Amino acid sequence: MNNQKGLALIVIILIAVGILVLGGGAYLWQKLEQPPSKKGCTTEAKICPDGTAVGRTGPSCEFTACPSADKNYLYKSQECAVVKYKCDDDYKPFNDELGCGCEKVKDQTAD
Repeated sequence: MNNQKGLALIVIILIAVGILVLGGGAYLWQKLEQPPSKKGCTTEAKICPDGTAVGRTGPSCEFTACPSADKNYLYKSQECAVVKYKCDDDYKPFNDELGCGCEKVKDQTAD
């Protein structure tokens, strides 16, 4: 009779350990499978020298670059892939993270 009680106790302990191991494994698997949460950037703006404002973007939430005084932005970056535009003779087309447009050609004879 004592052997049966001891055997029953061992079986109960093994079942309890098995449940704990399976539960812990399922919890860890679920945690590892979840994509990292995306954090949002603050909504503050930086005022550029030309008076325009730029916001924070990217994984490190850095301010986007201020537009150059020599650049004339015609379209936002998402529009640049589908529009066609022509620049005046002393300007050339450009495309950067802020958008696209025409920028003044630098005089290379002044060097």
